Amino acid sequence: MERDGGAVKGSPSGPPEGQTNLSFFLAVGDLSYSTVAGTEAAWCGYVKSYVGSSFPFELLGADHEDNDPVRIGNFTACLPDRMGSTGQYGKEFYFDVPAGASLARFIQISPDMMYLPEARWRYAINDTHYQWTVKAIDSARAAGIRWVIVSAHRPCIGLVGTTCPLTQDIFDALLLKKVDLILHGDQHSYQRTKQLRCAPRSSGFYFPECIADADGTFTKGAGSVIAIVGTGGRGFSSVDLKTDTDRQYFACGMGSNTPGYGWGYLRITISSTQLTAKTMLSGTWQDTFTIGG
Repeated sequence: MERDGGAVKGSPSGPPEGQTNLSFFLAVGDLSYSTVAGTEAAWCGYVKSYVGSSFPFELLGADHEDNDPVRIGNFTACLPDRMGSTGQYGKEFYFDVPAGASLARFIQISPDMMYLPEARWRYAINDTHYQWTVKAIDSARAAGIRWVIVSAHRPCIGLVGTTCPLTQDIFDALLLKKVDLILHGDQHSYQRTKQLRCAPRSSGFYFPECIADADGTFTKGAGSVIAIVGTGGRGFSSVDLKTDTDRQYFACGMGSNTPGYGWGYLRITISSTQLTAKTMLSGTWQDTFTIGG
């Protein structure tokens, strides 16, 4: 019944604190720890007991759901798309919010996943999945959609021993396209980068030219911010803030070895001029950053 995927709430208008008023909830993979097909309806029932049967609780599959011909389909049948998405809901899809006067496009992709009977989705440069992602970004920009947010379960850099299962090709593309925000789950922790203008590789070297800004008040178009929101799963991982080769790209890291960490979510509020993200952990607002301009 638990997730280690990203727990992300979305709101288009910025309600006062303490009010729910959410447009949707996005679960970024590893939905359930049960690996037995046929248990998905019970998990969905657990979710619905909290959010109701019609609330848009959007799902992206991951390695707990792939490598099986029916599991992700069972999940998406009991928690169907309610955002009018384009693509393959649960695997590779996007939706625009709010409907009719879109301010943001949320794009979900599945690098390194294998949804049987298909082969593993590599997102290698110019393969069909890579091209789909680039077109989803470009068409949002062409339509005048202000914010582009991309979600993929596994990160390419991180503070919990990361080896880039996201794949370098698509990571390079997201940063070269300067998508505003990249969301991940997978690692049982909360991590957030500085604003990045290029794609650092986990090679043991630090490239300061990849940092566009570090103060948490970012300028739109200068680069991308990455948030790893693995705050809904079973158990917590420690984050390496002292020796991990990726640490200098990060502004914030919270896990089992840091004070104040616990289960929570990332809340995103958007307007025509600003994207605000706030992290709720253990019942307290923790990290906050904005992108504006």
